[in-house]
Amino acid sequence: MAQSSGYSLYQEAKAGAISLLKQTALVCLVFIIMLLVTGGNPPEDVVGITFCLTVVLVAWAEGKRKNSAVTQKQLALLRKNVDVWNTWRFRNSSVEINLSGVNLHGADLRGADLRGANLRRADFRGADLSEANLSKSDLSKANFAEAVLFKTNFNEANLYKVNFSEADLYKAALDKAKVQKALFSNNVGLTDKEKAALKERGAFFQDSPGSQVSV
Repeated sequence: MAQSSGYSLYQEAKAGAISLLKQTALVCLVFIIMLLVTGGNPPEDVVGITFCLTVVLVAWAEGKRKNSAVTQKQLALLRKNVDVWNTWRFRNSSVEINLSGVNLHGADLRGADLRGANLRRADFRGADLSEANLSKSDLSKANFAEAVLFKTNFNEANLYKVNFSEADLYKAALDKAKVQKALFSNNVGLTDKEKAALKERGAFFQDSPGSQVSV
């Protein structure tokens, strides 16, 4: 555990140092361009505007780096062990979960607590999320193709343009979920009544003849 923690601190320090070097180079580049454009004698207002622009660019770059670092830490924790993840979430309930665009293809996430998480464009193809809690999460454009979603809680989640092709949705909860343009195809576990209700709410179905439906 000590080695893992040390490695994490080293990686974080290294990323911070690299970011600082990049930002310093950016500041120098902006001011060099300013000097070249103004012939080496810039007016005070140009200096002020350049300084403000540089501050904005540096702040944006650093914010992007920190968000990426947070995502990688959370992803590593989730991949490590669901029980460890759930304990961490219980103890850090106020921490925002940002896992946008992560690759969890084929992951074992049974019972994972992902309530209210940012999971936009996440890849869950072939993953097992049985009894996982994704209520109120933003899952827009996520991919659940061939995933196992037995008793998965999607209540009040944003499922805009989510791909559920060939996913097992037996007893999955979709109450008040936003399913506009969500794609369902050859899903196990959806009754004709449930399909009709989802269609009324804006979901798309591309079932092939003879697809399995649990009743």
